[in-house]
Amino acid sequence: MGSRTLIKLAHNWWIAVVAALIWLLATTGVVGQEIAPAVGDLRISRGALSLNVRLNAEAYFLGLDPEAVSGVDATASSAEYLDLRALQPDALKRRLSEAGPAWVPDVRIEVDGTVVPLTVSDIQIGAVGDMRLPRTSQITLTGTVPQDASVFMVSWPRGAGTLVLRQQRVSTPFSGYVDGGHSSPLIYVRGGGEVKSRDTFNRYLQNGFVSILPNGPDHVLFILALFFLSAGVRPLLWQIGVFALAHSATLAAGTLGWIGVPVGFVEPLIAISLVYAALDNTLSRRLSRLRLVAVFISGLVHGLGLASDLAMYDPLPVQTLPALLGFNTGVEIGQFAVIAIAFAGVGYWFRSKPWYRPFVALPVSIFIAAVGAYWFAASAFY
Repeated sequence: MGSRTLIKLAHNWWIAVVAALIWLLATTGVVGQEIAPAVGDLRISRGALSLNVRLNAEAYFLGLDPEAVSGVDATASSAEYLDLRALQPDALKRRLSEAGPAWVPDVRIEVDGTVVPLTVSDIQIGAVGDMRLPRTSQITLTGTVPQDASVFMVSWPRGAGTLVLRQQRVSTPFSGYVDGGHSSPLIYVRGGGEVKSRDTFNRYLQNGFVSILPNGPDHVLFILALFFLSAGVRPLLWQIGVFALAHSATLAAGTLGWIGVPVGFVEPLIAISLVYAALDNTLSRRLSRLRLVAVFISGLVHGLGLASDLAMYDPLPVQTLPALLGFNTGVEIGQFAVIAIAFAGVGYWFRSKPWYRPFVALPVSIFIAAVGAYWFAASAFY
């Protein structure tokens, strides 16, 4: 490489350095004037909620986007804004108090799915300071929540800029941004940060399993009726697959609000499904297409009952999908647990015996049919 080339590269390099320095100096003033977004420190303890928000009170009072007077010289703002900005703290506090809570950002806090009514309990105004910069004031919002509150979510109003939400006085606090017109994730009241979808899934998986064992005797008996149709494994798997597909469909549809059927109508139909499946065991040894159609229809009915079970746990709207998936998975695990118990108890040892059907499968099926008939009478006529 020649000496002229080296001199040219060095010259160009110094031009780039000088240009970068000029750009840096030109932008430093703007960056230095940027103000942090509203900062909210939230605490929930012993049935009380408090949210301390540090913000540009003058901007909110006039209905201005706080970002419109941030990062720029405040003297370039409207005359009305400048008049408020020049008021001493006591004078501005009187103006805000006289205006009532209408100027306060319409923050929305939901605790366990219920909106908490909030009251402005305190206003603190910052000193006048440098008129070229927005000043920071503080408002305190308070409310009452249940003593055993579990989760909460904060929504920040559109046009209010960005809120930095910080949870206080818990072991593992949440901290994050909430943009205007959006909501925070679901957050644990007692710390631990954001409620992850996997946490919801795992919790409702347990609920789904419990809805079968031990709290779902009707579902357990129906699975046993399918089990005792035949000693073969293939017919059982066909029935379980069809049943799972059907009840998953109506469980999802019922949970998402696409269909709604009164529980008083579903319970007698579940009882009838028990009677049919059990009596069919006494009339047939093989899996037929009619049987599969009946199992599918029964699954649709049982899914509606499971949707009612899930609704009792009252998942929050933001938890609906992971709750539904977890609950349904728990149901499937519970059903396979019933099959595993039945197989380990009698199927593995005795299904190949000549006396298995007359002395095990048929008596159990008749018992299931009798229980189903009793439940039908009890639910339909009482």
